Amino acid sequence: MFRYTFIAIALIISIASQAQSYETAIGVRGGLSYGITAKHFIKENIALEGIAAMRWRGATITGLVEYHSAIPEVDDLSWFAGAGGHFGFWNTGYYNRWDGGYGGTYAVVGVDFIGGVDYDLTTLTEIPLNVSLDWKPQINISNGWVGFWPWGGALSVRYIIK
Repeated sequence: MFRYTFIAIALIISIASQAQSYETAIGVRGGLSYGITAKHFIKENIALEGIAAMRWRGATITGLVEYHSAIPEVDDLSWFAGAGGHFGFWNTGYYNRWDGGYGGTYAVVGVDFIGGVDYDLTTLTEIPLNVSLDWKPQINISNGWVGFWPWGGALSVRYIIK
């Protein structure tokens, strides 16, 4: 049993120690909410991502900390997972289930989770681009209402700055 545990730990460390092929990238994010995204690696496999997104006639700002790990079978491909938070507002012009009224602007704060894959296209295209596909569920708090929103996800295309 100890031997298998040791092999599993050694494999995880060797995969996790592989560095990202870029340090900073900025671009667009498209999904149910859309906007801009910037990602910056503060360590080989730890990145900070900021997202400014629009949805429901409002806007949110999200900050995430993500752990990246290379997928050894495909060069420049990695998986990532992380968490963070968001704040912003929504302006609804339709029935709002939180207070039973129509319309209004609502402040929103919450906790975000993220997981996905990240691919550096530079090797294939010689253009410094990064593409990622993620799932980003969140827990929103608005006017005393707490709700889980499982359908947040997007495709992001970023220009690699360095």
